[in-house]
Amino acid sequence: MNRYHKFWLFLQSVLVWIMLLYTQKTFAYSIYDALTLGQAKNSWSLGFGVRSYNGIYAADDGYNVDFLPVITYNGESAYVQGPQAGFYWLQRAKLKASAFIAYDFLGYNQSNSPVLAQRARPSGTTVGFGLDYDILENHRLHFDIGQDVANQHSGYQANIQWIYSQSYKSWYWALWAGINTMSPNFANYYYGIENITGVENYDVEQAWNPEVGINLRYNATKHHSIGVGISNRWWDSKIANSPAYNNPSSPSESSTYRQVMAFYQYQWLPNLESANDNELFNGVWAWRVGGGLTSDKSYGVLDALTGDIKFDHRNTGIVTLALSKRIAESIFNSPVEIWVYGGYARHLESNNQPNFNGYTLAVKSYFQSFPWSKWVGTRFGFAQGWNYTERINVVERENLEAKNDNTSKLLNFLEFSLDFNLGDITRIKELNNCFTGYALHHRSGIFASSSFYRNVDGGSNWHTLYIECLFGSGV
Repeated sequence: MNRYHKFWLFLQSVLVWIMLLYTQKTFAYSIYDALTLGQAKNSWSLGFGVRSYNGIYAADDGYNVDFLPVITYNGESAYVQGPQAGFYWLQRAKLKASAFIAYDFLGYNQSNSPVLAQRARPSGTTVGFGLDYDILENHRLHFDIGQDVANQHSGYQANIQWIYSQSYKSWYWALWAGINTMSPNFANYYYGIENITGVENYDVEQAWNPEVGINLRYNATKHHSIGVGISNRWWDSKIANSPAYNNPSSPSESSTYRQVMAFYQYQWLPNLESANDNELFNGVWAWRVGGGLTSDKSYGVLDALTGDIKFDHRNTGIVTLALSKRIAESIFNSPVEIWVYGGYARHLESNNQPNFNGYTLAVKSYFQSFPWSKWVGTRFGFAQGWNYTERINVVERENLEAKNDNTSKLLNFLEFSLDFNLGDITRIKELNNCFTGYALHHRSGIFASSSFYRNVDGGSNWHTLYIECLFGSGV
């Protein structure tokens, strides 16, 4: 590998992580997406993307551009497509049946539309099933239906789509057309009007929304790909005529509302050709248990760096459990490991409100090549992803409501950690695969810059201590 090629790979990796750290925003995925089009089976991919769209709600006339992280897994029996994950419970020669859970991202608040400021609508969580049937070579029928399980509206939406896919060398493309339908409860929750001062009440019945799209992906190398997607949805007149809707005479302004416009991916797997679904379960795993207290400031990263750590005077905090899997021992031949990280947290609110649960999905990198590492193994970690909580914690709520009414259960997640090998510290060989250290958990709306996070301006932090131990094959 020549010097220029090494520099180019390094520059690409730096750009990826800068985008993830500073400009990460995200979007509502369509049911059929470009995310795993042309991706090798049983491989993970990480990267970032961009979407552009017109606001669809009343008085939201701006043209928006969002940056976003991309996390996918394309397996034989399971898949992850950003905020949607599922598994195939039936597979035949031409038929696949799946079950999935997804976040719908259709919620809004006063930042999306001042007209609707009196009636914010949190996004919902959907559980459902899907069917895929190969009717001809390269032609497929897709059907899915999902029901709200977060008790936001108790409605459902369903999709039926025809998909034509083709490939040539390193190019992959798919044309699709279909129709989306929303139950009255679902449609009314997001597009109906009730008890808003100065706006006439409006009920939305069952809505049918035709849509078409095209997705294109180019695998530049074995590990690098670029994709684009364009789609258009024509809203049912029942929605287009709602006072909640942006422009009843031009529903195509929301043409890219649920479609990724571009993304960059890097895939890690030792041998894509010989991979099988066992790769998902084999390899190096880690479990972690920890806990800590809530910071009284919204900028916990600066507090940790300067040593000015102050806790919430009410002693609120969290207890955490996490499970993670290493998916790359090195990135671009550097001493940086890449892990996929799933976490659970029990939020302890010290009687200020009921305790509640929180969940995290993130990608974490570890740098562990320090001058003293041969004496004391040391890792510096950085994670980035999504954090969902059942409630808004009391410190975060106070911080946000001092600015506006925008809150969100789903926010951007960052974690910074520093830990040390317990075996090296204690000289106990049985602890050589365990680490102990400090981690800062941070969730926020990225300075009110992301419509996906409902333009939340602020967040919260926790200073925690933890123990993490590696296990599995390869340890």
